[in-house]
Amino acid sequence: MIRTISKDKAASFSPDMIKQIVAQIRVMQNGDVGISHVYEVLETPTTYHIVQDYEEGGDLENKRIDYGGIFEEFRCAQIIEQLLQVLDHLHENQIIHRDIRPANILFSSTNITDFTIKV
Repeated sequence: MIRTISKDKAASFSPDMIKQIVAQIRVMQNGDVGISHVYEVLETPTTYHIVQDYEEGGDLENKRIDYGGIFEEFRCAQIIEQLLQVLDHLHENQIIHRDIRPANILFSSTNITDFTIKV
């Protein structure tokens, strides 16, 4: 998967936010559990491209749509538990995600009963 950030948008980032992004990429390059691995960051004259793992299970937003907007309570608890574990790991590494939303919560598997959440 490749994420793209325009340099125009990046130019508006504060120095603290840039430090945060660099720290987050370093943690993501470690391949820690629950964090989508970053392989490389490429730069063009107008954009940055972040090359990271493709998570075949898709994101929580699409899963919600696939399941008609309804998850069993047990599934919700599994998702929240894993998400909190990943966020705890990020916070231990002095990283604040800043964009937790269903589209940024990724599933490593298409099987809703056997998955790992990644951010």
